[in-house]
Amino acid sequence: MMFSALNHPIRRRIIEMLARNSVTYTCMLEELDVDTGKLNFHLKKLGDLIEKDEKGLYKLTDKGLRAFSIIQQVPEKIEEASAARRIAAYFLDFFAVILVSLIYFIFPIKISGIIQQEFVITPFYILTILLVFWIYLTIFENEGGQTLGKALLDIKAVGEMNIKKAAVRNFPKAFIIPLIIDVILGRKYKTLRFIDKYAEIRIVKL
Repeated sequence: MMFSALNHPIRRRIIEMLARNSVTYTCMLEELDVDTGKLNFHLKKLGDLIEKDEKGLYKLTDKGLRAFSIIQQVPEKIEEASAARRIAAYFLDFFAVILVSLIYFIFPIKISGIIQQEFVITPFYILTILLVFWIYLTIFENEGGQTLGKALLDIKAVGEMNIKKAAVRNFPKAFIIPLIIDVILGRKYKTLRFIDKYAEIRIVKL
């Protein structure tokens, strides 16, 4: 996986080197000051992050360029955020959305001349809040990898994020029951959430 490939200083240096320009095998040997066996090992570990062009020069693939952007976002060693931090961030986000939603629904709001005076919890309101929560998580994670809760706890979602992945990985978090299934499957694969492993998204400590 991309993250294991990036969790070694030599491989990170190779990615950074190739982000500047394409280089020969010999240039890498000289700049990294390693023997051929060690360089071959790390090049193999980088897998589809690198490739050779028609001149035989090593360069980054599109996936390698995305890996370079991750290197720029996270510390030298990628440290996965603890389950406690992730859970705390989740509840901070959840209660923030609940608070804003309740303020909107409870306090009288003038809409088209009609003032809403009473608030009764109905399935419609619950579903609306959950949808708002899902949209909030999706937009913020897609834009910068951080929701309010994640920012407060200094953690971030990194990887090949896009709006589709953000929506899919946050759907279980908004609707609870899928989240329970996600976490149970994650335990089987030694990760907090199975969907993060599938999407190649990791929550890291900054």
